[in-house]
Amino acid sequence: RGVDNIVSGGLGGGYQFNDWLRADVTVDRSVFRMNRSLATVWCPYAASGLFAKDASGTDVPVGILADPSDTCTPQAKGTLNRTSFLVNGYLDLGHYWGFTPYIGAGLGVSYNQASSSLVYYRTSDGAPWGPDLTMPQERNVPQWITVYGATWPIQLPFGPTNWNRYTEKKSWAFAWNLMAGFSYDIQDNLKIDIGYRYLNAGTHTSLPGYGVLRVPVTGNITAQEVRVGLRVTSY
Repeated sequence: RGVDNIVSGGLGGGYQFNDWLRADVTVDRSVFRMNRSLATVWCPYAASGLFAKDASGTDVPVGILADPSDTCTPQAKGTLNRTSFLVNGYLDLGHYWGFTPYIGAGLGVSYNQASSSLVYYRTSDGAPWGPDLTMPQERNVPQWITVYGATWPIQLPFGPTNWNRYTEKKSWAFAWNLMAGFSYDIQDNLKIDIGYRYLNAGTHTSLPGYGVLRVPVTGNITAQEVRVGLRVTSY
C-alpha cells in the first residue's frame, strides 16, 4: 500500500525427479520505493520571547511569539530491498495439451534492507526546515506558544530544532512461500511458466520513531505475486 514502483526478478535451478515431483533452489530480489508529500503543517521559522515587567521592573519570560503563517510540507520517502533464498518443492498435476498445472511450497531465509527519510520543506522558499528556537533564559520559558495573542497548547523543543530524519535497518528473517500455476511447452526443452505466489519474508521491526511516541513498529513482510518466467530443461 502506498508504493510508487516495484522492481522484482529471480533465478533458480532444480531437478525433475519424475513426471510428478520436482524441486529447485531460487533467489529473487524485489525493490519497493515510495515517495509522498504529506499534509502541510505549521512549523515556525523563528521565535521570539515575550516578557512582562514584574513588581521590581525586571523582565520575566511569559511565552513565545511565533508566526502562524510559517508552514512546511513534509516529504516522506521509503525503500525496501528484499532478497529471498528458498528451497522449493513442486507437485505437477498431469500434462494436458502442452499445459502442466502444479502446486508448490518452499522454505528459506530473506535479507531485508529498509530505509526511510522525512524532510520538512518551508512553504515560503522550499528550503529544508531547521530553525533555531533557542530562547533567552530558556529554562524559565513556559511550555506554551502565544501566536499573536492567542495561546496554543503546543509543545515545541525550544533550542536548535531539526525534525528531518533518516533511518535504516537490515535484518535476516525466516521466509516461506506457497505457489500454484501452470507451464506451457514452447519447445521440448523450453516452457513458459505463469503462476501465483504468496510469500512471507519474515518479521521486520522498524527503528524507533521521533517525537513524542518513540515506538518501533513490527510487521510481516508479505507479497502476493503473479509471476511469469521461462523454464529450460536439459536432458
